[in-house]
Amino acid sequence: MIRAAVANGASVEVAIAPHLKTVSDRFKLRAAYERFLEAKQKIADIGEIRQQRVRDLQGHLKRGWLSDLEDVSIHSVDLDQLEILKFSLFERGLSPRSVKHCLNDLRTCFRWLVAHRELTGVPEFPPVRIPEYIPHIPTALQQDKMLNAIPEDARGFFLVRGYMGLRDEEAARSLIEDYTLGDSADDDELFVRGKDGRNRRLPVDPDVAAWIRAHRPVGGLVEAGLPMFPNPRTGRPWAAEARRVMMHKGMKAAGFKTKPNEALRHCYGTRTAARLLKEKMGREDVIRIVMDIMGHSTTESSKRYIKLGTDSLKLAVRRK
Repeated sequence: MIRAAVANGASVEVAIAPHLKTVSDRFKLRAAYERFLEAKQKIADIGEIRQQRVRDLQGHLKRGWLSDLEDVSIHSVDLDQLEILKFSLFERGLSPRSVKHCLNDLRTCFRWLVAHRELTGVPEFPPVRIPEYIPHIPTALQQDKMLNAIPEDARGFFLVRGYMGLRDEEAARSLIEDYTLGDSADDDELFVRGKDGRNRRLPVDPDVAAWIRAHRPVGGLVEAGLPMFPNPRTGRPWAAEARRVMMHKGMKAAGFKTKPNEALRHCYGTRTAARLLKEKMGREDVIRIVMDIMGHSTTESSKRYIKLGTDSLKLAVRRK
């Protein structure tokens, strides 16, 4: 077994570790998870993932959510132990969504260990059922009213999220040099620095293009490195709390209340899926288009918009 592991690319240390009677500190789950965190921090430092993502991963250790397995060898973690961890998290009062996030992040850590040849395989993880959540998606008119209530010089960040479906972090990461001017605003393109390196190039919505052409110095060289959608008060990317406050003011002016992501990205995804379905496009084609536009890694995320779009075809009405 050791020879086979070495032949498959494992180091001698890694190949021998599962067969030792005592667990080396290096191969205890906590130490391995900390190595994983260090790698993620380096990626965040160069801007490829959000710092918040690293803080979320760190939180599992800081809150003691992984304490049941911290001293267990990564080579001996199996489905039984992961199920014990799952039930332990529920007993501590965590919500199903929090339990699922914790286990998913732990699975990501194991995949990282496999990629770096510290493990030969990822253990099976127990499923976590999350009660169905019915989002409150505003209509296109409600969304327009909310966005128009945001001061014009601050509106760009929210326009690109509501009219092009960008994630918070994607809008925050967008730089001047990511924008390509076309012969007209209808031909402009935006390079989106996507989640986990899933980048994409999107045609720019006319309203977003009009805002950018009016408020941002695109097309020059000296502006390289500047954020495309800054907070006008600071000139820097929007902080989470500042954009949350701005969103709630806009929703209050529009007369509705929901989660910011549902009022922006989810509204766009649902409206796009509904419009394409209304135009008699096949379901699989709609899923593929939504997946490409939204930057999803799997079809499961895209299918949620198909369901919402099917249930709410009235949202398919174009804004113009």
